Amino acid sequence: MNCATDLTERKTKVDRFHVHLFLAVLDPEFDQVRGEILCKDPKLDLHQTFSYVRRDSQQRMSMTGAQEASVMVAQHQMESHTFIGGSS
Repeated sequence: MNCATDLTERKTKVDRFHVHLFLAVLDPEFDQVRGEILCKDPKLDLHQTFSYVRRDSQQRMSMTGAQEASVMVAQHQMESHTFIGGSS
């Protein structure tokens, strides 16, 4: 046995354990991204995993913001049309 090899293997196992702990406490909305991370090869470390989840979260927020903005525009257009073509 080589001490350096044993230490490297132990560190890898502990790092993977930390990744699994982090993924275990994610909200259910991150189920898909959790599965993507677990299927990655080579495996991501904790910092890479956090970055991956954060990027996914930011994409979700920007998509939600875009959807909300388009709904507001649609509502505004409907109100404008009602006002312009409203009853006399």
